[in-house]
Amino acid sequence: MKETPRRRTRLFALQILFSRAQLGVSPAREMLLAKEYKLKEDNIQSAKDLANFAWENLKQVDGLIAENLENWSQDRLVLSLSSLLRLSVGELISTPELDAKVVINEAMGICESHADAGATSLLNGVLHKVSVKLGRIS
Repeated sequence: MKETPRRRTRLFALQILFSRAQLGVSPAREMLLAKEYKLKEDNIQSAKDLANFAWENLKQVDGLIAENLENWSQDRLVLSLSSLLRLSVGELISTPELDAKVVINEAMGICESHADAGATSLLNGVLHKVSVKLGRIS
């Protein structure tokens, strides 16, 4: 299946968060990553905005994730899943005009193509609970 610009934008934002968690913030490295995703400038900026919001609000984002993980702690999650949760929770907080189901479905699609069914199920459960807590869905 061909990836849409919206999906590639989220994948780039995910890569930024993953890279920052491993290596710290590096605008130069992030611009090199951007070339890999073949995005228009506005999509690159959207990805940076998503990643920056999650990174700059990490305490709030990680708090919401931790509150909604059952029988897990965030430090036990693989970095890719933790980064996807951070990106998605950040998006749920920062884009109230976007339907929460769209955020969850996009995250699920990314997770399904990059992880196993257990990770997808965990992601779905956490994002649903966070969405309810934020009043985004009932």
